[in-house]
Amino acid sequence: IEIISPVLTDARYRWKGIYSKSGTMIDFYMQDEDFKKQMIDDKIAFTSGMCIDCVLEISRKLSEMGEIIHANYVVTTVVKTRLGKLEIVTPQGKKHLRKQQAEREQLTLDLFM
Repeated sequence: IEIISPVLTDARYRWKGIYSKSGTMIDFYMQDEDFKKQMIDDKIAFTSGMCIDCVLEISRKLSEMGEIIHANYVVTTVVKTRLGKLEIVTPQGKKHLRKQQAEREQLTLDLFM
């Protein structure tokens, strides 16, 4: 997600960004409290063109016409921030990646038993 408008207060307002998979502008809730705190405390500086790789939950609902509508977007974990070629993995991102790796290794072990 390319961040267009972050919320740099403790309030629970939606952030704005461009979702790279569809190229559309979305409003999303940032539930990664560690990332929000780092931005508020200026440990992560927001600059134009900043992107985040994240765990994004998308809730959907059916319209009256039976079409699937994306109703709500929630970022639960920011894995890394990107600005141009510079990528920084967040502490919570490292934890998330380790958990994913452990789950993949567990799956491989289960297949061979």
